[in-house]
Amino acid sequence: MEEYCLSATNSAPGNNTLRWQRFRGILRLGEAGEDPSDWRPSTYPVSGMHHALRPLLAGRERQGKRLVEQLKARMASIAERSGAAQTRPRCAMIEWVDPLMAAGNWMPELVQMAGGENLFGATGRPSPRLDWDQLVRADPDLILLHPCGFDIVRTLQDMPLLERRPGWHELKAVRRDRIFVADGNQYFNRPGPRIVESLEILAEILHPEVFPSSYEGKGWMRYSVEAGVNKRVAPDPPETSTYGNS
Repeated sequence: MEEYCLSATNSAPGNNTLRWQRFRGILRLGEAGEDPSDWRPSTYPVSGMHHALRPLLAGRERQGKRLVEQLKARMASIAERSGAAQTRPRCAMIEWVDPLMAAGNWMPELVQMAGGENLFGATGRPSPRLDWDQLVRADPDLILLHPCGFDIVRTLQDMPLLERRPGWHELKAVRRDRIFVADGNQYFNRPGPRIVESLEILAEILHPEVFPSSYEGKGWMRYSVEAGVNKRVAPDPPETSTYGNS
């Protein structure tokens, strides 16, 4: 699945192939002081990506360092604000629908920073498979789907696979209208500068009482089911990131 995810996102529309190849090369060089053979782009924790971003712009280390510091400051600010929220929603982050897989790698750390409790997957570890019964037993407060290489429209096509599962309509997140679909390809499936936008999206989904909805309709949407009728609103096309595609 990890290899598929990298392949899908690397070939997806809007991806800057040269930038991606350079980033992969940086990881192989072991700039973080680790054995390069132990590092894979798909398993970088947030802290590791910060370190690896510094030499991203060859010959412009000063600008790269300033970029990293800006990203870290934005993320720290979000973590501080979300940490003051009165609730911490229990979250299921779904990276693939069939077979069912949760998000690993950097996603559990992002969920924590955004003010949530991640139920499945571990920081710096590959995305784990899930049994449907595991999800039902956990009964999360919130479910976010962001499949590898898929935009929102493509992910919506797979929603009937979940709706047909036994117990789907009894899940707390479904009953409370807390099912969300995000553009995994643009915002969640690749390491790089756009990780700060991933965190901003998570924060506004988890804590709308704290964060304004800056990305709703382009980076994520609410998926509602009322009386068996799906309300699927076509999202706006994604905007180009301030820092470029990762």
